[in-house]
Amino acid sequence: MESIDTKGTDKRRKGLLEQGEELFSKGQTEKAEQSFSELLEQDPTDADALNNLGVIRHAQGNDKAAEDLFLRALMAKNDHLDTLVNLADLYQNAKRWEDAAIQLEKCIAINSQEPNLYNQLGMVYFEMGDSLKARKVLAKSLKLNPDQEIVRQSLSALEKKDASSKDSKKEIGKGAAFFNEAHSQQNRRAKIAVLCLPGLQSFLGDIVGYLKTKYDVRTCYSNNNQEIESAVQWADLVWLEWANELTVALTNHSTLLDGKHIICRLHSYEAFSGFARKIKWEKIDDLVFVAKHIKDIVVQQVPEVIERVKNIRIVPNGVNLDKFAFKNPSKGTNLAYLGQINYKKGPMLLLHAFRELVQVDKKYRLFIGGHFQDDRYKLYFDQMIREMDLENNIQMDGWVEDVGTWLDDKQYIVCTSVLEGHPVGLIEAMACGLKPVIHNFVGAREIYPEKYLWNSIPEFVSRVTGSDYDSREYRLFIEKHYSLQKQLKTIASILQEAPSSVKEDVDCNSNSHTQSPKEFYDNFLDYLKRDRKRPNPRHEYIKKRLNQIVQPGKEVLDLGCGIGITTEHIARLGAKKVVGVDLSSKLIGFARKTVPHAEFRVGDITKLKVHRSFDLITLVDVMEHIPEERYEALFANLELHSHEETMVYLSVPDPQWIEFVRTYRPEKLQIIDNPIHQFTVLDLARRHEFSLYFFNTYGIDVRCQYNEYILKREKSASVHINYARVLGVQAQKVS
Repeated sequence: MESIDTKGTDKRRKGLLEQGEELFSKGQTEKAEQSFSELLEQDPTDADALNNLGVIRHAQGNDKAAEDLFLRALMAKNDHLDTLVNLADLYQNAKRWEDAAIQLEKCIAINSQEPNLYNQLGMVYFEMGDSLKARKVLAKSLKLNPDQEIVRQSLSALEKKDASSKDSKKEIGKGAAFFNEAHSQQNRRAKIAVLCLPGLQSFLGDIVGYLKTKYDVRTCYSNNNQEIESAVQWADLVWLEWANELTVALTNHSTLLDGKHIICRLHSYEAFSGFARKIKWEKIDDLVFVAKHIKDIVVQQVPEVIERVKNIRIVPNGVNLDKFAFKNPSKGTNLAYLGQINYKKGPMLLLHAFRELVQVDKKYRLFIGGHFQDDRYKLYFDQMIREMDLENNIQMDGWVEDVGTWLDDKQYIVCTSVLEGHPVGLIEAMACGLKPVIHNFVGAREIYPEKYLWNSIPEFVSRVTGSDYDSREYRLFIEKHYSLQKQLKTIASILQEAPSSVKEDVDCNSNSHTQSPKEFYDNFLDYLKRDRKRPNPRHEYIKKRLNQIVQPGKEVLDLGCGIGITTEHIARLGAKKVVGVDLSSKLIGFARKTVPHAEFRVGDITKLKVHRSFDLITLVDVMEHIPEERYEALFANLELHSHEETMVYLSVPDPQWIEFVRTYRPEKLQIIDNPIHQFTVLDLARRHEFSLYFFNTYGIDVRCQYNEYILKREKSASVHINYARVLGVQAQKVS
């Protein structure tokens, strides 16, 4: 009998698990789900795979399926800590306080040294009305970590004699909110309902994901009247995806939309389906078109829309550059077509233009990703492919779920449409580096440069066979004009102009300070001097991380160094040269007096030129204090001061933590405190030839308080590693 290869099995399991977690961290949920499902095929009781699938279901809004998966994981391994905490979070979010308490008590039985577990349990006990138990667990948390100021304040409030008074309840409530800031923040955030008829929600995934970081969001992809009305009644703001029959019905309802802020996004087909004349446009506050030419067509049909709608916006579609990585293709012979096959896509032109291309070179192949929406076109394609002898040149792949992977072996993206709004498939392919070969459809010139367009079949052949092919140019065009980040920024500005009931809690770029940043930080010296002397768990964490990445004999640039707390530690680790830079002359003056073996300079880190490259560049709690419009200049400066082996260490507050502090402790904010989202960092990094090498979320007072990144130059970052427990809830420990 042959022995069982347990080592090989374990290695395959670990590989699939790490692969799934990395895919999930990059937003590739479907691929991640495939990895975890494959694990479960090998072992249906794999607790890690069950837990991770539960997290995915929870992220998709399917809490019932998530709970089932978490419970299955615990049946397989009843002390699986990640699952217990995830299940507690799920119950807490659903206000199932008793169930949440049971899971948290199990967590503490397994890990009795984690203050955050006691904090979370204290919040749950408080919601259950058991102040005695809440006080006991908070006291235990403080014993483990005495530096938790708000926990101490909460415990003090609980101990007040008149705990039933209004003021005391308010104070206790503030403290309780601290222990589970994400849930409490949601309770205070504006509520947005996103409505769409089933099957038409494919353009909403990234937008809804972004909205959930700012608002309490409920999606309703349904044609059930009761579900639709319930979602509308719940919301402060209603997002109507497509100006179709759903929008017609809702705007013609006598009272349902009263008191709601309504946003409607119109793509293209609605402009030719008669809906525009049936919608009561006075009920729409913001009408969003994906392209100017579509707006012009609708206004020509219904001129009164200009006066009836409060605001008309143009917001082109955006592509998630994290999901559609640049593949750097070179000139080849494989053409891609993405989209359903119907009359507006110009299917006859597609066949005849491609046939002329094959007449020039029979090596060309056309891959069609899409279904026939009319059987007559299927019959026509079957016949003409035979008649034109193209059986070996055309491949029908049907509807493509994973577009990014499907594009791997293609070099051109083809469009033969007669009219489009702002076609997503084209910008996804261009983001991957494919050359666009676009028929000059109505409105195309307002979206793309002339050199990407063609009018006649000879021009089509010339565009494909010509010598010009620059994959990076196509990618950069999308980064500049049609990135998801750009689209979301515009959407955010629209929401900020909405009535106060549906705004974000605070404009992330606003503050109550009247000083300039330099004046503010010049006055920050006394605080930092005290901060340098006192025990600081945050500083200790950062120092331990620097111990892992600072190598003796290397040269380090410490940007935003303040009075040199991190600079001094870097110098002690044996760095050959350390340069600290800060905007404040007073802070740098103090650093020069107190920190030996380091060079200090006064200057704006987005502009200063040191005229040399460094092995490591550090920015510890710096980027969030820089105006958003200077981010591009900051990363250009990082690129300027780096070489092929340079690493950049970046630590910033988690964006949800920033928003929590803005809501509950605004006095703790500095003159500028912007939320820094992961897609912002990755988008900037990519444009300046850096790749993500390491990402982690950790906390000092609560679990998800800070994010840290290590970036490497693209040429040296051959392996992208994500060490964060992105599917669990325990931050990686620094040992």
